[in-house]
Amino acid sequence: MKTMKSIIKGGLTALSLSLPLWALGTSANASANASAAPTDGIPAAEEGFVLLEGGTVTLGSPTGERQRQADERQHQVTLRPFYVATYEVTQELYEEVMGNNPSLHQGDELPVENVSFYDAINFCNALSTQRGYTPVYTVKGMDVSVNLAANGYRLLTEAEWEYACRAGTTTVFNTGNQVDPDHMNYEGSYPYLIEENYVNQKDPSVHAGLNRGETIEEDELPPNAFGLYNMHGNVSEWVFDYYGEYADNVTNPHGPTTGSLRVNRGGGFNDFGKHLRSAYRSATNPVDTDENMGFRLARNAVAGEGTFATTYEQKATIPQNPRILIAYFSYTGNTENAAHIMHENLQGSTLVPITMKNPYRGNIYEVSQIDLNAGTRPELNMPQSISTTST
Repeated sequence: MKTMKSIIKGGLTALSLSLPLWALGTSANASANASAAPTDGIPAAEEGFVLLEGGTVTLGSPTGERQRQADERQHQVTLRPFYVATYEVTQELYEEVMGNNPSLHQGDELPVENVSFYDAINFCNALSTQRGYTPVYTVKGMDVSVNLAANGYRLLTEAEWEYACRAGTTTVFNTGNQVDPDHMNYEGSYPYLIEENYVNQKDPSVHAGLNRGETIEEDELPPNAFGLYNMHGNVSEWVFDYYGEYADNVTNPHGPTTGSLRVNRGGGFNDFGKHLRSAYRSATNPVDTDENMGFRLARNAVAGEGTFATTYEQKATIPQNPRILIAYFSYTGNTENAAHIMHENLQGSTLVPITMKNPYRGNIYEVSQIDLNAGTRPELNMPQSISTTST
């Protein structure tokens, strides 16, 4: 059971590590670990966990990062010291605590997957109770409250996750600016920036790598500079936060108080390279499960105060007699065929083709790659049925 025993790799005792950042060789600049909180007087991490100092850190992606998303705005937060598990929760540990194993890729030493957000927090509470700690979460229906003073197991917050993933780095990934199958388990046929190098490869670092097509054992690949394994790839990890816009200069943020989607980070074994970026955010219905979604444990190293309550709120409403529009753009005919199949199976739907105002000429792959690399979005002819249709 790798989550519970000490494993030494390259002289680093991964599971009982409790080192300051200078001992890990990370930089102490503003984006890495400025104003790091002292860890004097804080108990060493229990077996299977790392003590991270926290401090004031810069998260999100810089505006020049290729394929960044609008929701990755850089911002500063301040984090208290906290403990984080070296590995994602394994199937062996999950079954030991919960009495079942929902994973599609079976193996004691593989990460548990196919779990919902609620499965993850219920596991945290069950393990806390089993080990004599105070449970962190109170769950009422789909609403969840956090006891900030509790010493039990919990999910990382989104800010804690990115800080732990980056491990003092400011690059696209914590290993550099390109995915690497020797350090990450991902869909190796789609490395980072492959879309910009399909036809004319301008970046020699972009090339297809190993596509394992399944989860791997927790210690098969090297850890990051904090001693944490699989922060990129293998399974995407549930964090606590509801998805929403980042706030600035917040201490120990837990995300919005209301929402309908919970965040998961890191990407999984079947995700493209761009989805493994340190700043990339994914949001999912908290009741959903998937073969590439698991979680990692954390604990407070310094107790907080009070509670943080979150309420499930679905803002989208479906009208009584919705009008179904199937809008599609097709250049080679494949998407058009798919749209017609959908139209035939959705009674009362309207089929709406979208065309370019200035269609590409010549080799579509070459000319479209030029637009992609330049960040150009070709103008479209927007059909009247779309532009004038309300919700």
